[in-house]
Amino acid sequence: MELWADETLSEFAIIYNSRTVIRTKEQGEYTKMIDRSKFVEGYELNWGYTLSQWVVFYLANNYAKLLTGSNNKDRSEFKLEEKLTDQIVQSDMEAGLSWLSRGDKARPRSVQPKATLKCHFCNLKYCLEEERIDHEQFWHSEKISAIR
Repeated sequence: MELWADETLSEFAIIYNSRTVIRTKEQGEYTKMIDRSKFVEGYELNWGYTLSQWVVFYLANNYAKLLTGSNNKDRSEFKLEEKLTDQIVQSDMEAGLSWLSRGDKARPRSVQPKATLKCHFCNLKYCLEEERIDHEQFWHSEKISAIR
């Protein structure tokens, strides 16, 4: 998996198995390979996120090198995950499930439960009765003892 950039380092692309899987500009000319990383299963779930994080890490590492004057080429600078593997889910790639074609629908969304229980004293909302009781006992213990 390779990170490519244009001549000005203003546009970026990820190329995997000789295929461009994501790019920042449709008509960009990506002429320089600037970094390389092993593929980890899961990168393909959100190529846009992978690209944005990789670019940030790459640019931050190079900026830090300029500040410190370090010229050693430590390839451990960028690793999205500790467990590196060379496997990829080919069916996802063949289906064309890239960030450009899937848009925002690619991101899994977690459903937050609605907070329907209100504190009897300050109207803060809670999802669980235990949370509400703990809150009331901690923050409103004087009011609770006055009621009893």
